[in-house]
Amino acid sequence: MTMRRLDVAGTKSWEEWHVADNTPIFPVKDFFQIHHRLWKHFQINADFDPIIIDGHDLTSKPEVILPKYFKKLGIPYKESYLEWKEDNDILEKKWRGSADFVLMDTKVAVYTQAANSCKFLPPKFPRGTPSNPGWNITPDLEEVIEGALPYYNEMYENRLQ
Repeated sequence: MTMRRLDVAGTKSWEEWHVADNTPIFPVKDFFQIHHRLWKHFQINADFDPIIIDGHDLTSKPEVILPKYFKKLGIPYKESYLEWKEDNDILEKKWRGSADFVLMDTKVAVYTQAANSCKFLPPKFPRGTPSNPGWNITPDLEEVIEGALPYYNEMYENRLQ
């Protein structure tokens, strides 16, 4: 069986495919730069300080991060927010946001665990370790990572802790 990366047209071999140039969903190469620019824009032009939350921090210690987040937003915090009733009906009918299309389909593999959860679950792997130790970082992926690190690192240093 021949392994192929995501190539909708099926025109490129594994060796020819480049993650930064051939990802139709979003600009992988510029993902952190775009978020960094937006963050800087709000720092300069908004009358509030934008909040950065690291997903690993949130899932590792939600009892620390959530109260601080709610305080910054000026919303009362309740400890009961750390757990919730597993109810896909709430997801599909009540939640609103930019990812409505994802929340409507709780069968999408990436979101199934979150949609069927009732509390924050800690990450399976420590920060900085690959989520799948068998994966190799290809040269094109290494290029994307190296390009993203300056933006990621600055935002990481300014995250809510």
